[in-house]
Amino acid sequence: MKNSYIARQPILDRDKKTIGYELLFRDGPQNRFPDIDPELATSRLLSDHCWSTHYNVLGPYLGFVNFPYQSLLNLVPTLFPCDNLVVEILEDCPPTEALLDAIKQLSQLGYKIALDDFIPNRAWQAFLPYVSIIKFDIRLFPIEKARFFMHKLRGSHIQFLAEKVETYEEFEQAKQAGFVYFQGYFFSKPELIQRKALEPSFITIIQ
Repeated sequence: MKNSYIARQPILDRDKKTIGYELLFRDGPQNRFPDIDPELATSRLLSDHCWSTHYNVLGPYLGFVNFPYQSLLNLVPTLFPCDNLVVEILEDCPPTEALLDAIKQLSQLGYKIALDDFIPNRAWQAFLPYVSIIKFDIRLFPIEKARFFMHKLRGSHIQFLAEKVETYEEFEQAKQAGFVYFQGYFFSKPELIQRKALEPSFITIIQ
């Protein structure tokens, strides 16, 4: 039986307690994203690891998973329980009416929705009522800019996550700005996990 691989990077709260993991597809012992179609990567990630009883890598924590555009339109997340799945909308997804309809359905079914590597744009305004978490890559969108955006949404249901936090100073700045969740090398690099691969039948169902 072949091996399958996954990387997971912890997501922590303001007290540095783990609340979840971002799950990252790998196809070998090299801890980096392979050059394959993102739709296939998501299918493999989910079927091989996340919600297989035998191979669960989440435990009691949330699982943050990147879903490409077509997977969202096809409502692929609904193949998995909503209890601990956070559906991340990739930054390269266009904010179309079709995507908005899919996100509305997922939200109504109880799935948590996150905007990944978010850059504020009016085109995403209609999505915000259905979004639980907004992730800012602080390398691409500095903390001070994020602070201004978060201030405009203060009192809303949305929580904010700072990605690519690499130093204690950045962690403190992000906390002061209003972030409640944090991810980055300051806390942990992605951890590579190797397991025995499952049969391909479930992957076929997803595809």
